[in-house]
Amino acid sequence: MGGEINDDPALVQLLFAMPPDVMEEVETPVRPPRQPKGWLGITLQEGPPLFLKGADDLAPTLEVLKVFPHSSAARAGLFPGDIILATHGEQLSIGEENSLMMNFNRRVQDTGAGDILRLKIKRGGREMELPVELFPKPTTPVFIKPPRLEALDLPDSLLHRILRSKNRLEDYAATVEEMRERTTEAVTTAVKGKTYNPFRLQEVNTVLNQPMDLPLVAYGLTSTLRRNFIGGWLNSGGVIRWALQELDFKVAEKAPGKKPADLQQLLDRLLAALARAGRLREEALAPLTSDEKDLLHRGIRHLMVDSLQPRDLTDEAALKNPPDISDFLNTALKVDMQKLLSASFNIARAIDLEMLLEWKDNLDQFSLFHEGWIIEPKGDITYVYTRHGLMIVGGTGDNVYEQDALLIVDLGGNDRYLNGAGASRIGHPFSMVIDFSGDDVYLSGADHAQGAGILGGGFLIDLGGDDRYLAENFAQGAGVLGVGMLIDTGGRDEYRCHSFCQGAGFLGVGLIAESSGNDQYHAAVYAQGFGFIRGLGLMLEGAGDDRYFAGGIYPDYREPGKAYLSMSQGFGYGIRPWGDLAGASGGIGILDDARGNDQYLGDYFSQGAGYWYGLGILNDSAGHDLYTAGRYSQGAGIHLAAGILTDASGDDHYLARYGVSQGCGHDLAVGFLLDNGGNDRYIGGTLSQGAGNGNGFGVLSDNGGNDEYYLRDQGQGHGNTEAFRRLDSFGILFDTGGGEDRYSLGGHNNKVNLHPQWGIQADLP
Repeated sequence: MGGEINDDPALVQLLFAMPPDVMEEVETPVRPPRQPKGWLGITLQEGPPLFLKGADDLAPTLEVLKVFPHSSAARAGLFPGDIILATHGEQLSIGEENSLMMNFNRRVQDTGAGDILRLKIKRGGREMELPVELFPKPTTPVFIKPPRLEALDLPDSLLHRILRSKNRLEDYAATVEEMRERTTEAVTTAVKGKTYNPFRLQEVNTVLNQPMDLPLVAYGLTSTLRRNFIGGWLNSGGVIRWALQELDFKVAEKAPGKKPADLQQLLDRLLAALARAGRLREEALAPLTSDEKDLLHRGIRHLMVDSLQPRDLTDEAALKNPPDISDFLNTALKVDMQKLLSASFNIARAIDLEMLLEWKDNLDQFSLFHEGWIIEPKGDITYVYTRHGLMIVGGTGDNVYEQDALLIVDLGGNDRYLNGAGASRIGHPFSMVIDFSGDDVYLSGADHAQGAGILGGGFLIDLGGDDRYLAENFAQGAGVLGVGMLIDTGGRDEYRCHSFCQGAGFLGVGLIAESSGNDQYHAAVYAQGFGFIRGLGLMLEGAGDDRYFAGGIYPDYREPGKAYLSMSQGFGYGIRPWGDLAGASGGIGILDDARGNDQYLGDYFSQGAGYWYGLGILNDSAGHDLYTAGRYSQGAGIHLAAGILTDASGDDHYLARYGVSQGCGHDLAVGFLLDNGGNDRYIGGTLSQGAGNGNGFGVLSDNGGNDEYYLRDQGQGHGNTEAFRRLDSFGILFDTGGGEDRYSLGGHNNKVNLHPQWGIQADLP
């Protein structure tokens, strides 16, 4: 079986495929019918212990932080600052959930929609009773993607057969049904477009409605990317068309124009597309006032940079006037995103990378300038004033560029770019750079650089040489309310940036594509295939022994001094309304590396992980690779999200220092790690290597080779029960294709072990 899957990854259905209507197979359901859940609609924190009247000891309390608009709490008159003391006359406790807040939420859930939740609260020093009629949480229609792959005529999967034989189909279906129900519920009532959940992606809904289809979804996405990235050149128009469709935008299909006969015609086409994009942008932003445009800029910077900084390093003005995130999100909904992103799509479609590569060694045969253009030569650099805007053309010398332009074309030489280098900046919302050859240095100490589209579009194309890219934030293939693209067709290149860079998308598309060479990528956070709210972040690598590093700057509060946030390397991320009312579904982050012996170095939230209605994918197709991370990584879905790491071949090493990784689903989420061949080693701490927690699905599948699995506890096919929801979690470890395998938690070769709470560890020939 393992060999078949290695030959055709779509055959992973043999292991995991589950029918969408699995409950129809359950002849006699045991679980009681689902009851409508009530929604109180508040955010909480633990309050100070207090003496209640008639009590002998201090009682725990909860403090109301925020009240969602239109919620049951708002209708009943519950206010921020109220202290909750008891429900239905019973004081608060940690209960069987071992959590004060979880037990309180359980009491709300058990009360149910349509009933009265009787609260005892303290307000202004006075205790009072407050009856709250519970209404259900608002819902919204759920749309999913149609199947990409034709259904194969295959027998029931291994997972399906095991669940049926052990009478666990109903338990599986109950957990999936809870996930499906949650996709219908409003993330927050403080942010609304035409409906609630205006940023939710259909692709994420698809996976959460059918979690065992995650491998097929990931395979379909990465296969489409590969078809647009063949032979060292990127079909930029095809990729952006596909990206916009993944973000659920309609793409107008127009007949392609004539192929340019020469470089002059191509430059004219690019200038026209860039200028036309500027006009579309004005129309897309027309509903906004100048203050609202300023709010968008401040909100983008706050979410991706300032909110991470220690107070002593954050800009004083940003501290005094932080943007309200709900206001920011509602303002973003006023933008005509369809029109704004289509403007960049038209530019991407005008790029003809194949022709540029064909012409690069024969540039002297072309005349670059149209009749009627104003030409101002200044040494090796020529300033060209066209009817569309300024174009700068550099000769084959070692040029330095400090000025931005609509289009910069450099014909060769070892150049230095100290400008935006194809980025959205004041005066140039759309910009492009084409550098034909040379060992170039791109250096920016300001935000928005090197293929960054922020409320616009930025395009940087480097056609060869050993290049260095050094930038701060919003750079190197970053798109926010726009499209940012960086294409490098070869050489040993180095990329360094801080935040939101190297293939990062937020309400737009960010793409970095590297054809070949042993490349190095270094970032602090939000990078290397990062998808934020309704964004798609893409990092594509064709070949070479590459090194990816993300982290090392921002400590994670769970392990201060030991761990750092990465939020990178195939990571999809959303805003969870936890202490605040602002909330938004996440985006899609994809890192796809075709071949080479690669090193992936991350920490918390990295390497094929998703958080809060986000989807993260890391796909490596060939080579002996090393994956090192901390927590929530290497195929991890966290809080109603999905993450998957797939490695097609090679002798690979996976290290997750803390755990909650290597095929882990936590809190109604799904995580997969799939390795299709080679002698592999997996090392983790806890809740890893096929672990489900909080009603999640966690899967590790290794198809072939002599493999080693080392873990401290809670994994290798382990699912924890969840007292709050009374639903199961599912942890699965399948090792197929034979081999002499080793397991630290009691697994054996050629044997199936069923673990309580609910787990499967199967080693199959």
